[in-house]
Amino acid sequence: MVGAITNKPALYKPIMINGEKAQILFDTGATVNIINSKYVNTNSLLSLQKDATLSGIAAKTVYPLGMCQFTLEIKNKIYPPMRAYVLEGIEFDLIIGHSEMRRMGICIDYKNDSFLVNQREIKSDDEINANVCSVIRKYENDDLIRSMISKDLTHGEQKKLFDILKRYKNVFSFQGKLERVK
Repeated sequence: MVGAITNKPALYKPIMINGEKAQILFDTGATVNIINSKYVNTNSLLSLQKDATLSGIAAKTVYPLGMCQFTLEIKNKIYPPMRAYVLEGIEFDLIIGHSEMRRMGICIDYKNDSFLVNQREIKSDDEINANVCSVIRKYENDDLIRSMISKDLTHGEQKKLFDILKRYKNVFSFQGKLERVK
């Protein structure tokens, strides 16, 4: 970020993340969502350093710790889960990029310094909540792939699933255990 923020225009809003007071930035120049690592159980994240690098306005490259999935609630409307890169030591607690803003119908009216969602103004006392619902980990090694396959599957099913996941590990990410649908 260039320069100090002396006032809080419509882009910046107070938010509750997992029940804690925080600040959200609706960043019209960001192509991804970013969340501060203090709101995510980083013990369950695997490094994505080999898979992802992010760079910003100062062309500084950063390596995310991983990804998570979260929901956003604005004025009692819960939006479908979205993904965010997890970073340490960022200025804002949550940054929402322009593609999510477009999907949610968010508009920043700079002339009137107002924040609109589907043409409804969001006032400073309107509640915005975010909840981290899961951690997304990449399949990086054989042991990780094996650990996520349910032991309730037959040996043959486990082997087939392992072979598919290993072969296409660059395509898959997961949340939870991989098991038979009941």
